[in-house]
Amino acid sequence: TGTTTVTTAVDTEAVKENVRDFVDKVNVVRSYILDITKFNTTSQEGSILTGNYGVQLISTQLKDLVATKGTGFDYNEDVVSVLAQVGITTDATEDSVTRGLLVLDEDVLDEALATDPDAVAQIFAADFIGASNSSDFSYYSHIDGLTKAGTYSVNYTVDGSGNISGATINGHAATIDNTTHEITGVHGYDEGGLVVKITNLTAGSYNGEVRLKQGKAGQLAEALKDITSSTSGPLHILEDNYQDIMDNIDKKIERENTRITNLEEHMRERYSRLDAVLGNYNNISNSLSSSIAQLSSK
Repeated sequence: TGTTTVTTAVDTEAVKENVRDFVDKVNVVRSYILDITKFNTTSQEGSILTGNYGVQLISTQLKDLVATKGTGFDYNEDVVSVLAQVGITTDATEDSVTRGLLVLDEDVLDEALATDPDAVAQIFAADFIGASNSSDFSYYSHIDGLTKAGTYSVNYTVDGSGNISGATINGHAATIDNTTHEITGVHGYDEGGLVVKITNLTAGSYNGEVRLKQGKAGQLAEALKDITSSTSGPLHILEDNYQDIMDNIDKKIERENTRITNLEEHMRERYSRLDAVLGNYNNISNSLSSSIAQLSSK
């Protein structure tokens, strides 16, 4: 019984270490991609996958994920919406040893942590945090595994009886519950399962946005899951394409081996017949030489 004072503080150094680890892990992948696609301008030689479209597609996708704003984030509504605001950028300096890799400006990170540590945490780890830009309605809930993170436009109309008479989410008709004053995104669209609570039931039409925020860690995890999918991912497709190429090469080798074997047999037959003909002519030559010798002796 009594009163207890609880004091909390952000472990800034631990956060910075996690950010450094994030940058290092992304750079491991980037370095590998750069290594297998690099082109030596001096020797005019490429690497094993230089110019490969599939690898370029993966590289571009990962670069865009790091450079663009977080899914469901807003430049105006969120204190931090892109990684550049916490000091993470891509080194584009010509001839730099880290060219094409992520670099971390810890001074910028320190300033962001001092200003709003929660905003810094969200750009990395937000896990479907809901927000609304309207006082007429608010985010209520979503369904894990069904609703996609993102920004959704909300429109609804209230009749003279205070009932919601029509509603859309992202331009698609939403289901309406006038008992709980909620509208829900329908299955089959990205907003499926998204529930919006209507708070303004005055007759009229209203619109705004609901955002489901997902941080960069979650975005990258989903992207890597898609990239490495064993059924539809680009790596799987790339692997299948190369397997098809190798299978076709094996078939060509098999056909060529068959052709060479048949040619060898044919040539052996020809030279066997030639050898027999030569043997016959040699016998005739010997016979003629013997006959000429006998005529000369007479």
